[in-house]
Amino acid sequence: MKRNHQEIALLAGLPSENSVLNPIDLIEYGKGVHGREGPKIPPYCVLAFFKEMYEHVEKTFDPEVIHYFSEKNPMFNPIHVFDYEGVDIAFVFPGIASPHAASILEFMIAFGGEYFISIGGSGTLSKDIKRGDIILPIKAIRDEGTSFHYQEPSRYSYPSDLMLEYIRKSLEENNVPFREGGTWTTDAFFRETIEKVEEFHREGCLTVEMEASALFSVAKYRNKHLGGLFTAGDCVAGPKWDSRRERGDKETVQRNKVQLLGLALDALHLLNSELGKGESP
Repeated sequence: MKRNHQEIALLAGLPSENSVLNPIDLIEYGKGVHGREGPKIPPYCVLAFFKEMYEHVEKTFDPEVIHYFSEKNPMFNPIHVFDYEGVDIAFVFPGIASPHAASILEFMIAFGGEYFISIGGSGTLSKDIKRGDIILPIKAIRDEGTSFHYQEPSRYSYPSDLMLEYIRKSLEENNVPFREGGTWTTDAFFRETIEKVEEFHREGCLTVEMEASALFSVAKYRNKHLGGLFTAGDCVAGPKWDSRRERGDKETVQRNKVQLLGLALDALHLLNSELGKGESP
């Protein structure tokens, strides 16, 4: 029996329909009820899925720390704003998985963010991709629920062409080897089945993670620019998961994360330089 898609609640309605609640409503609520002004952040933003990077940012850049979200709520994290070679950057850890990350992205857009680079770790769908390899995602399989509230049903969502261009420039100008391909975004990391791994790898996916397709869709819906950059971590290719971690490799892993942040910052700096010459996005 053929099923009607309307039986699936996720596919009901249209992404173009107006929402009852928007980020600005919560910002105005915070101002009216709690006296908490919404911050104004720079247009260039890094979403870093490495919470421990806050310490690195604090030591390296002496940032302004904005505690807009509740300091007592561990789900929400401060926004760090700092100068990187003459460009103001906003930095935040957006939480884990698509719903949380998409919500933080929505707030960052409402606060003034325009150009975003999301950096994080990812699992790999191939043993040929080594831990620490740099991956540039050019499309994301939508195996999560959040993106379908922002874009019509489709197999993929895509990063901004503009951000892809400048992330590539950063990688090339820094002489960093990288691979580019698709990524598989899923809500259910305990359901990364052998069959799905093989199918998605055959169609060009190199990695698996939990946020990219949703972030791409939110940014497109809000007419903003967002791209991603991953460092390869564990491997799900084969019959058994491989963490590919060893005792004593913490410093190496941290260097990979710091490198990713540096590449993202360089990409945003390059973009700012071009926009300053009158280039239009």
